[in-house]
Amino acid sequence: SAVAAVLVEGSDDGVDRTLGDLRDADGSVPIVLFSSSLPSSAEALGDGVEYVQRKNGASVDVLVETLRTRLGLDGGSGDGSIDSDGVAGRDEATGVTLEWPQLESVVEAVNDCILTVDDESVVQFANPAVEEVFGYEPSELVGEPLTLLMSDDLADRHLDAVDRYVETGERRLDWSSIRLSARHRDGHEFPIEVSFAEFTADGRHYFTGIVRDRSERERREAELRRAATIVETVDDGIYALGPDDRFVSVNEAYLEMTGYSREELLGAPASTVTGEELVGDIDRVRSTLETDEEGVTTLRTDLPTKGGPTIPVEARISRFELDDGEFGRVGVVRDVSERERLEAELSDALERITDAFFGLDEEWRFTYVNERAERLLQQAEEELVGESVWEQFPEAADSTFREEYERAMAEQEAVSFEEYYPPLDTWFEVNAYPSRSGLSVYFRDITERVVAQRELEARLTQQEAIAELGRTALRTEDLDRLMERAARLVAEGLDNDYCKVLDLDPETDELLLRQGVGWREGIAGSATVAADDEGSQAGYTLGSEEPVVVEDLTTEERFDGPELLTSHDVRSGISTIIGPYEKPWGILGTHDTERKSFSEHDVAFVQSVANLLWTAVERDELESTLRHERDLNRLVIDTAPVGIVVLDEDGGATMVNERAADIAGVSRERLAEGGIGLTYLDDDGNELPEEELPFTRVQEHGESVYDAEIGVVRPDGERRWLSVNGSTLSAGGDGGPLSVFSVEDVTETRNRTERLASLNEGLGRLPDAESPADVSDTVVETATDALGLTRSYVALYDDEDGVLRTAAMSDGASSIVDSALLTDAGDSPVWTAFVRDELRVVDDVAAEFEGAAGIGSVVVVPLGTHGVFVAVDPEPDAFGETDVLLAEMLGSTARASFDRAARESDLRAHRDDLEEKNERLDRLNRVNRAIRDITQVLLQADSHESIESLVCERLVDIDPYTFAWVGHSDRPGDEVVAAASA
Repeated sequence: SAVAAVLVEGSDDGVDRTLGDLRDADGSVPIVLFSSSLPSSAEALGDGVEYVQRKNGASVDVLVETLRTRLGLDGGSGDGSIDSDGVAGRDEATGVTLEWPQLESVVEAVNDCILTVDDESVVQFANPAVEEVFGYEPSELVGEPLTLLMSDDLADRHLDAVDRYVETGERRLDWSSIRLSARHRDGHEFPIEVSFAEFTADGRHYFTGIVRDRSERERREAELRRAATIVETVDDGIYALGPDDRFVSVNEAYLEMTGYSREELLGAPASTVTGEELVGDIDRVRSTLETDEEGVTTLRTDLPTKGGPTIPVEARISRFELDDGEFGRVGVVRDVSERERLEAELSDALERITDAFFGLDEEWRFTYVNERAERLLQQAEEELVGESVWEQFPEAADSTFREEYERAMAEQEAVSFEEYYPPLDTWFEVNAYPSRSGLSVYFRDITERVVAQRELEARLTQQEAIAELGRTALRTEDLDRLMERAARLVAEGLDNDYCKVLDLDPETDELLLRQGVGWREGIAGSATVAADDEGSQAGYTLGSEEPVVVEDLTTEERFDGPELLTSHDVRSGISTIIGPYEKPWGILGTHDTERKSFSEHDVAFVQSVANLLWTAVERDELESTLRHERDLNRLVIDTAPVGIVVLDEDGGATMVNERAADIAGVSRERLAEGGIGLTYLDDDGNELPEEELPFTRVQEHGESVYDAEIGVVRPDGERRWLSVNGSTLSAGGDGGPLSVFSVEDVTETRNRTERLASLNEGLGRLPDAESPADVSDTVVETATDALGLTRSYVALYDDEDGVLRTAAMSDGASSIVDSALLTDAGDSPVWTAFVRDELRVVDDVAAEFEGAAGIGSVVVVPLGTHGVFVAVDPEPDAFGETDVLLAEMLGSTARASFDRAARESDLRAHRDDLEEKNERLDRLNRVNRAIRDITQVLLQADSHESIESLVCERLVDIDPYTFAWVGHSDRPGDEVVAAASA
């Protein structure tokens, strides 16, 4: 009728016996074990003990409540609380009483973690084991939520489950054993196993959980599973025997090997398989395992099978210790039937092997050496068998031979390699095949093949070096870098210590070591060798049409080694001319400190590199010339007075000079980008269609355009006139055609031409001017209309007053004509130009003449003794070169017109005077004739009246008289009375 039992450990037998009795009587009885032995405790827990109490005394309340709840006791105070007298509870039905001090010590010392939480999942109790499991001391957890020990997702589900259980009594998990993931104080998560119990106190629900950390257990279980998997999957048979030589474990391969089932062997003695025949072998194995420090031995035997023949096996057997000082055995058994068959075949084949062959055992001792191997190794078989290969051939102990042999044995994989053995001066090709018992080595002498192969590799290396150098020559324009690379490749290609490129200076007859490798620091770029010393290798080379080869400089009779070579311990080498023999550029030389023989391929290699360097030197010189020409062309283009633009086939600018940008009114970069928005016009100011533009005609149709004049409106709004020449040009290579244009700003020229035309038109009217006034008017009119000189006038010299007086002026000049300029006052530019009869241009009149207020600049053209033509402007520097030239042309023509007008005026005056004199003479003649006629009449007249009448008649016949009249004075009447008339 007992419902609980507390066991106090005395002896293991007593505990085991009592546990057995309790399990047999009633498997539901809760059991608490007081123990001081951790192994016993662990074993007891596995056998059904629910709690383990370490014998160290402690006092904890929670286990009391847990046991009360688990046992259904209502003892103590009767309200679920713990009795103060130390009694945890009592079952009135059974009379069983649990003493508080006993349960208290159990809870304190138990290895498992015990936690009690209330119905809000707040920790109310934690035993000391929580620190080892969770990292918190018990006092740190009490009062904290249990979710502190959970992951975030588990915390939410836990709180929901507690609330649901408290409200409804529903639970969805088996509280007796739950596996969860918990959170340690340091943040890592680990697996646990929890058993829950519930009790009520003061009307509240409390839950007690016993927590076990499963990390180590799960790790061990995983290791056991892995080990079991390995054991079951290996091809070798594996078995384990207990101290009584009975099978405790066998794998599937061992069962297949022996023909037994697992049920037949487990618990059966080893003799079930080995029989009486192997008793002696088994005794020797047991004896070896007992005395051997490592506890391992190997047995080669024939293993009987169930109802079948024996099979040859090799067993590797080792011991394992047990608690009682005895030991068991583990054996790994391998079927060697196939291996022994192959070994037998191998033994037969050894005598037929044509390659050299020797065998080594697992201790690296020779087991067999064939005749071919004796010849190659230069030792007899009897001298080698049984001896260590590393002792007989010590130079191989620290070489590839040992590395590869050991790798073959360790990996049990065949290896193949080639290696040189210096003591025998031989290259060997080796194939080594491992086995458990040793190594089989096949080898042959491949020295000739290696030498030939190395020569071929050297030749290929040299060819690759030449190819690489050629690629480098194409990629780089740095000649020194190419020479340095060439020197390095030659030294590497011939495995020489030194290489150099000597640059010949014809003026000093010295060879400069321009680039090189291997030389002491500071030699390259500074050391020189005399070029005119035929006793040196360099001088001898310059006089040789073929490369010079030196095998040993110390015995060389053709020349001596210069200090440069002897100071570097040079003994051998090759040197050859770079460039033509008639005009060498320099020398390529390579040297080594060892005596060497060089093949024809080596010499050809050096000569090829020298030829390549000469090609690079020629190209560098040519490119230098081309660069100079390109720079010169660029300078010409950049300084050209005309704009130059080069367009590709897509219309993009590939070249634009500064003058083109000035003409377009934008920056050079902006013009190169394109799309600047220029508007092109014809002579009438109409916008030109794109197909008529000279640029389009050249690019689209391939035409050549010469002196095509078009107007253009720049981005700043200014209108200019351009003269365009253009044609296409092949870019060469893969590039498309280029369009090249020269553009000249002819605005000034065009304006000058237009002004000249207007000037000529105006000058054509001057011959019609008859007087200085007419000439003056025509000059001012022409200056205004044709030349655009809107502020101009003509001043003529007044002989009487000795001053210049304005004869004609434009409308705009009236406000700025200063009479002071017309006099001889001070240094008037107008008066000075007239007096000196020389052109005068003043850009800032106010700065030179104080009396010229309101005048900025002036152009004065003398008109000889007649006067001056003056163009003025209120702004300084208003007149350009063209303005002055045209004004001067107008002045020269005006001067001629004034001269002509003066001459014609003189001629007219003379003609008028002559005509007047002729008229007076004619009149005198007529008068004389009239007098004669009148005299005749008077002589013929017979009366006074007749005389008067005849006189009148004769007078009217004489020009210029048209009326003649004679009157008589009537004195009294104070009148004149007509007497006769005609």
